[in-house]
Amino acid sequence: MESYESVRNRSKEWNEKIAGKILVSQEIVEAKSFPGLAENEISELDLPKPKRIIFPGCMVTCDFRPERLNVTCEEQQTGKAIIKSAHFG
Repeated sequence: MESYESVRNRSKEWNEKIAGKILVSQEIVEAKSFPGLAENEISELDLPKPKRIIFPGCMVTCDFRPERLNVTCEEQQTGKAIIKSAHFG
């Protein structure tokens, strides 16, 4: 089993990498008319699996899965959301 310290370090890395960026849904990225990602955007497809995208008001389970990336978003508009934070667990 992965150590707590290792999970915490990976969480810190991913949080620094994606917090504040705009998450673009898989549906938008795969659309034929999609022009490409801007510098401040990240595709849902670029996130490690398993992942869980969490929006305000969403209910989530409290199970701890060190391999799962939890991405908390602030708001959503037509397939895009601002990433507030990211952590494994």
